[in-house]
Formats: sequence, structure tokens, C-alpha cells
Amino acid sequence: MIADDLFYTLWHLPTTRAVISTLGQTWDVFAMSVGDSDKSFDFAFYTAGKLMRSYAVIDPDYSGGRVAENVGDSLPGEVAAFEQDDELKIVFSVAASLGITTHYTVDDVRVYSPVTEDFGVLGG
Repeated sequence: MIADDLFYTLWHLPTTRAVISTLGQTWDVFAMSVGDSDKSFDFAFYTAGKLMRSYAVIDPDYSGGRVAENVGDSLPGEVAAFEQDDELKIVFSVAASLGITTHYTVDDVRVYSPVTEDFGVLGG
């Protein structure tokens, strides 16, 4: 698992999604993100070198959200996942339905943090 930093650096980098797509050409990849204060979320699943599923809900005005992307066939477990009332539970339920571990300890998580010139690693 790779987690972003508090500044959402990975999320804002223009190369992040392209790198995920490149990784998905060789390995199975499940990528997801959730909004910090709104109900936005997305996930993408690559397997066998192809994007099999991409789904995104955006909620910029806190109105409950709307589907912004819906590519590929629904994954096993999506129907049950969408019954969850929390966007993090939704994406973790989809991941779990694919056999992906969704329970982590602090030692399992790698947090991305950019290097700064003055202070080394932010937050470190």
C-alpha cells in the first residue's frame, strides 16, 4: 500500500495516473482515492495488462456526488460495496472483493512525502 501525504502531493502530480497505468501494463494494480471532506472517490483496476474498471464519483459541492467516470464492467462486490455509507468503506470493500488486503498496520504503509530543500522530508 502506498498512501499520499497530507498535501495530496501524489494526487496532484500530473504523472501519477500515467504511472499507475504504466504499472498496470505489467502488474495487477488497484488504485483508489477518497475525498478528504466531501464524498468524492474513485478506483481503477488493471489486470492482464489492461484497464478493466475505472469508476469515479465527484462531489465538489457536497451534494452527494455524481458519477464522473464509469468504464468497464462492474467488479465482483461492487453492488455490496455501494451499499456502504462511507466512501472509504466503498473502495475498501471493492478492493477486498478482489482479494486485496484492506487491513494494515503502521509498518505496512508507505507514505509519500516530497523532499524539501530546507527541512528534508516534510512531516518527517
